[in-house]
Amino acid sequence: MVELEAWYGEDQDEPVAVRTAAELDAVLDEVAGMRGRIIVHLKVADPPSLDVRLMVLDVGLHGDAGTGALFYRSPSGAWFSRGATPEPSVTELLYYYMNSDTEYPLDCEIPIDAARRAAHEYLDAADKRPSAPGWQVF
Repeated sequence: MVELEAWYGEDQDEPVAVRTAAELDAVLDEVAGMRGRIIVHLKVADPPSLDVRLMVLDVGLHGDAGTGALFYRSPSGAWFSRGATPEPSVTELLYYYMNSDTEYPLDCEIPIDAARRAAHEYLDAADKRPSAPGWQVF
């Protein structure tokens, strides 16, 4: 398990330190309780190498809908989670990081529990992409 920095609040000046599963759950619970689709930006607090420094997991949560989305970046590439095909009426999917909108692929939303499991997997092994859910290349 590594220490992560969590960034998500629009007025945040310092990251929230995440060292345990309970601390990660507290961050995810807070964000899931916010209105709309909100991104938690997770990165290693004290990366041992440049490669690890470049790794990031963005966990998007939409608590009201029970959905989430993931974006993972590393030196070897970038991926979004792969979810179900959206309704034809959905033409844009925006998640918000510190009050700035970020467009996500229409088919990237997954159940919120799957997004949370991926965040916990990242806490346990931040040097690799979480194994689930399915992924699509950015």
